[in-house]
Amino acid sequence: AHTLLFEKYAGSVPELRQLVSVILRLKRLNRTKQILPKEVVASFCVRYEKLQTAEKFDLLTDVAQKFLPSPSDVSVSYQKYNDALQKGSSSDPHKDAKAFERLRDELTPMYETLFESIVADYESGIIFMVKLREDLLKLKKQREFKFSKDKH
Repeated sequence: AHTLLFEKYAGSVPELRQLVSVILRLKRLNRTKQILPKEVVASFCVRYEKLQTAEKFDLLTDVAQKFLPSPSDVSVSYQKYNDALQKGSSSDPHKDAKAFERLRDELTPMYETLFESIVADYESGIIFMVKLREDLLKLKKQREFKFSKDKH
């Protein structure tokens, strides 16, 4: 089923956004450290590299906004963390570490799974991530310029 997932989405920006959304939604439901199928990762990378700069910026902005924990997720996770610290057995020396690990897992942005899979399974994964970082830095610079221009 996962192998067919990447074939369903051609190459347009909206379809690539939908592919990322499906990948991350599946991951969110699963909540394991399972690495994504290589075909899905390769499909995303190849399609991303073919995008124009503006399309890359749109996709990266969309992913950053949609796949972060919400403020309510943060509140619930923090409350569960506090509860675990209070209720856990005082004889368990790992109680705090376990609670912290659960908190970290719950608050890790979902797109991190995609990035981990790219590094692990895509033949040029490290190079791809360096280029993705370059795109992110360009986007950040462009937004800072626009923000400072709008202020004046």
